[in-house]
Amino acid sequence: MDKTMWTSKRSLKLSILMLYVAAAALLVAMFFVPSMLDWYVQAVGRTKTHFYVLCSIFYCCCPLFFGILILLHKVLQNIRGERVFVQRNVDYLRYLSWMCFGLVPLILVGSAFFPVLFLVSVIVAFIGLLVRVVKNVMAAACDLKDENDLTI
Repeated sequence: MDKTMWTSKRSLKLSILMLYVAAAALLVAMFFVPSMLDWYVQAVGRTKTHFYVLCSIFYCCCPLFFGILILLHKVLQNIRGERVFVQRNVDYLRYLSWMCFGLVPLILVGSAFFPVLFLVSVIVAFIGLLVRVVKNVMAAACDLKDENDLTI
């Protein structure tokens, strides 16, 4: 593939498309998760309590999932509008990291029933930390941009 074919605009469009696919998948999952979890719980020989715990955790996480998708969409729209190093994006990244960290205790509750969820919670916490670092880099870049804008 020719390097000139793949541009930052196409990458941005792909990111936005993937975001829409993720939102659609989450909406579909909200309808099918109970039947999938019921099948899973029966297949591994767990009780109905496990089913209720997993469903509850999933549905408690859904508002945070949608919040993350909405904030990512706002960041991508700002980038599309060539508003990259702005305080609003720093705020969005801050909220994204909080939402990731907000998922961790919810997922940890489920790890009492399904130990693999402990690993999932560690991964989500790590993602939250990465977003936090990117937020700090973005904030420093915004400060530099603002400082340069004031220089004549």
